[in-house]
Amino acid sequence: MVAHEPGDWFTESLRGLAQQTYESLQALILVTGEESDPLSRAILDTIATEMPAAVVRFLGGNPGFAASCNSVLNLVQGDSGFFCFMHDDVALAPEAISMLVKELYRSNAGAVGPKLTYWDNPKMIQSVGVDVDRFGVELPIADDGELDQEQHDAVRDVFKLSSACMLVRADLFRTVKGFTESLATSGADLDLCWRLHAAGARVVVVPAAIARHKENSTMSLASDMVTDSNLEAEIVRVQSVVALSSISQVPFTVMQMYILTIVRVVLLLVTGRTSQALIEVRAMWSLPFGLGDIRRRRDELSEHREVDGSEIRALQLSGSSYVTAYVRRKARRAGISQSQASGVVHEAPPRSSYVMWISLLLLFVIGSRSLFVNGVVSVGQFAPFRGSARELVASYASGWWGAGFGQVSALPTGIALIATGAITTLGNMGLLHTLSVCLLPVIGWLGVWRFASVLGTRAGRISSTVAYAAVPLPYASIASGRWGALLLYATVPWIVHLGRMLVGHADIDDSEVKEVMAEAPPLQWRRWFASLTLVVAVVAAFEPSVLLVLPVIAAVIAVVSITQGVAMKWVLRWVGVTAGIVVAAIAMNIPWSATYLRSGWWEALTGAPVESGRNLGLFGLAQFDVGSFALSSVTILLYGVVLGSIFLVTGPRAVWALRGAALVAVGLLLALLDDALLLPAHLPEPAILLVIVAFGIAVCAGAMGASFVLDLRKARFGWRQPLSALVAIAFLVAMVPAGINTLGGSWNQPSLSLPQLLAQLPSAEADGGYRTLFIGDSRVLPGSPLNFGWGIAYSVVNGADPSAEESWETPPTRLRDNAVDAMYGIVRGQTSRAGRLLAPLSVRFIVVPIIDGGQSTRSHTIAAPRGLVESLSRQLDLRRRYASSDVVIFENTTWVPVRSQLTAAGAQSSTLAGASSMIATDIAGATALPSALRPESNWR
Repeated sequence: MVAHEPGDWFTESLRGLAQQTYESLQALILVTGEESDPLSRAILDTIATEMPAAVVRFLGGNPGFAASCNSVLNLVQGDSGFFCFMHDDVALAPEAISMLVKELYRSNAGAVGPKLTYWDNPKMIQSVGVDVDRFGVELPIADDGELDQEQHDAVRDVFKLSSACMLVRADLFRTVKGFTESLATSGADLDLCWRLHAAGARVVVVPAAIARHKENSTMSLASDMVTDSNLEAEIVRVQSVVALSSISQVPFTVMQMYILTIVRVVLLLVTGRTSQALIEVRAMWSLPFGLGDIRRRRDELSEHREVDGSEIRALQLSGSSYVTAYVRRKARRAGISQSQASGVVHEAPPRSSYVMWISLLLLFVIGSRSLFVNGVVSVGQFAPFRGSARELVASYASGWWGAGFGQVSALPTGIALIATGAITTLGNMGLLHTLSVCLLPVIGWLGVWRFASVLGTRAGRISSTVAYAAVPLPYASIASGRWGALLLYATVPWIVHLGRMLVGHADIDDSEVKEVMAEAPPLQWRRWFASLTLVVAVVAAFEPSVLLVLPVIAAVIAVVSITQGVAMKWVLRWVGVTAGIVVAAIAMNIPWSATYLRSGWWEALTGAPVESGRNLGLFGLAQFDVGSFALSSVTILLYGVVLGSIFLVTGPRAVWALRGAALVAVGLLLALLDDALLLPAHLPEPAILLVIVAFGIAVCAGAMGASFVLDLRKARFGWRQPLSALVAIAFLVAMVPAGINTLGGSWNQPSLSLPQLLAQLPSAEADGGYRTLFIGDSRVLPGSPLNFGWGIAYSVVNGADPSAEESWETPPTRLRDNAVDAMYGIVRGQTSRAGRLLAPLSVRFIVVPIIDGGQSTRSHTIAAPRGLVESLSRQLDLRRRYASSDVVIFENTTWVPVRSQLTAAGAQSSTLAGASSMIATDIAGATALPSALRPESNWR
């Protein structure tokens, strides 16, 4: 027994050891500190009273539990017998040692351990052994604090025993050279058990042997903090995996650990556990610095290794301990909730949830199969990721933004996030691009499932999730390339879910007649706030219009809450929380967000307006007509659940039904007013606004589903039952189009898109590099269109087609003003030499897109602005290179490469200022410079 500053419990621990029925027991008490210390004298007195025959040795300090135990290698002679290592706060049952020894012989084990129970409550289990996965993450076999009902009383092999009490064969302990002394405070028991397995020995728990342990376990499945641990423990875990795994397993295991850490860090940050996320990152970061100690431990292990890594891997927990712990924790909570609600709520069976998720995943896989195989078509906002992660990071850190005509400016935070996301795909930017599109609908379904927990029933969650998946919006957005709308579809449910918890909307309890509001614990509230801030900040980094959508949703929920009698205290929280989140999200995107402090900031948030109106109409908006989707008119039946929820849902769920219906009404109204140009300022594109409508439908469907299961069955037969049946039939029919649209395997993405039409243009690096000016209707322009006037917009990209890094609007510069002057001269007929005006800007091609494959197709064409092509044709230095009903391409005959050396005449002209100088002088003929000499990413 190792005694280190023991407390009042020490007497009882010694007494339990003295009462052992094992006859050959010899007690060795190892006391930390000096014999002359006052505390040491008290310890000696206690030992002399309770175990006068015990041998006492002072260690002269506190070398740690591992080093203290290893002193027996010098103090005890011979290889026969056993060593039972104990903490000073363990009280053994009288027959514990006898039971351990008998089972060690019976099982031919190398190490055995007892069942540990709580010191003050022996009926509660503390540990009956621990499972460990390949990453060294531990998972207790029994939940910490689980009531002992003999459910874990079978003798079984375990991967790890607690060092609180462990009996090991003496010869085996000498063979493996005892504990690893460098592991002074944590990880010594896992390290020893792992090395015992490598030596071919069994590690067994013997529940018949019982020991009370005063120290609480750090692995509590009943707590959300199950994985929280200190930095040293995480470093030990990571290094132990590398030191103890077989050499053939190390590379793949380390790679898996890095991927797991990335996923874990994201989840921890989203759930507000920032400190734990930093601990896990620092632990992985420290791995290269511990290679010396790892090599030493591997060399020591190789001296007694008898089995290979595959045999040890078979003893470990398959999969991840984190996932298993989460599933067990959720199952435990569900069981508690179900037992508490027994006989009160007739809930939908759990298998219905499994059926729903299996069906949705099949819908996802079948409908996206071609996208996973062939990649996502570059249409609309689905511009590909051109650079590598390293290039993106270098660009972000340099302060030079190559988009548009290039400028020194703070780069969008989204570029850094793209580079970070590349880690999850091991630098495969094509795979990252595909996943960033295809996985967003699934994230949205998970968000609605999580949000719908507020409705209090599984039926409500199923109905909400199915309704959200049946809405055409995500699939039409994939077809037309509306990535911003797809991102909001994925994240709005999560945002509202975290927002309602921050405000205080508790899950509905059927024992209450009205909605319950509750205060969250301060620590939990801060975590939710941090999570929501992070989510909104990340979304705003790609789609700034979320900063407008979030206040709209919050305002609708707050207004409905007022009408339903919710106290003003809680209503004002929506205002405060929303304002705080918006401000915090903007702050997290500094310095890029500071570039919006300029004129034209509203257009930068909402995108270029369509001055002639989109003219989708109410019916087109109601059926989410933002892209190709077969039988979209059938999905109008989804609004049946909105009307049904208003008339049929009662009790506290009626409040959420009204909130959902209000979201639908307000979302449609805003989209319709903007569509008809009836607002003083334009709003984000319809697909963005329709996310509010889709979420409102999901909320109403959840309230309706819960009411159908709980309320309507108990009500007397009347008009409510037939109406609910009609709503259910309409809902089922509205689900059919989503299934039909999976048949193509690509969600109706176009076979012909604008980048394919421009494939005839030379490479971006050809002849020193060039830029392309797209001009026409803003709905068909790539990149980040800017409104010019007269229903005309423009965008500039490097090369022939844009990359994702050019999807953000650049702040105004003098070069952009020069381009606007040139376009003004073209449209107003004030010049016939616009090519010379654009030549210093390296604009080689001017493209008028008519069909982009997304919002404009051959069957539904958005015509080019009237007279635009004719005005371009009148320019003497613009040569029509290609013209069709799909696209018109002009080439600037006087263009100058991005990287070039001007001619003498061009150099002379460049010293002059003004448009008249550029028109008068032809600066064409410049010598292109190789990109290796002046890479564009470093161009100043």
